[in-house]
Amino acid sequence: MNARRLLLETDHKVAYIAMACGFPNSKTFNRNFKSWKGVTPTDYRQAYARYHRIDTSCL
Repeated sequence: MNARRLLLETDHKVAYIAMACGFPNSKTFNRNFKSWKGVTPTDYRQAYARYHRIDTSCL
């Protein structure tokens, strides 16, 4: 879930997100993410980031 959040809320590279989520490298992260969501992290970000808006009204 943390990886999904980072993909949608930040512009960090996939390799950074992989390391931040405890994966040894981005290849392992890509394989696991695709198995979980059915798409690669990059494709997921491109498909859903435009619909994901951070609600700043509560900040």
